[in-house]
Amino acid sequence: MRECVGCGFPLEAMGESSCPKCDYVESRRETREGVMTVDIAHNGETWELALEKLKRALDDAVYYDHSCLKVIHGYGSGGRESVIGPLAQRYLKHWAEGNGGRFVGDRHTRGASLVWLNR
Repeated sequence: MRECVGCGFPLEAMGESSCPKCDYVESRRETREGVMTVDIAHNGETWELALEKLKRALDDAVYYDHSCLKVIHGYGSGGRESVIGPLAQRYLKHWAEGNGGRFVGDRHTRGASLVWLNR
């Protein structure tokens, strides 16, 4: 079974062009060296639990000298907007500003954001 490159979610249909979990759109060329990925919003997490996972991932990414942390926070489902996504983005922007990093949205999926650690 094929897996999403963005989050590892199993993709059943070979013809799918985007992931139903993180909305990742597969590109032909992807550079992943130095990128750490964490999914904080797809196992029924509350914002408090998602924030704990996010803080731990940021600490690990810095400690293990990754160049970037990709945070999969979702974009909402069932016609409802994401609760965790906007809060995570706000936290990541604030963290990046205070720690010499750079926050950007993932250009391949609206359900993820990137923090370049500039270390």
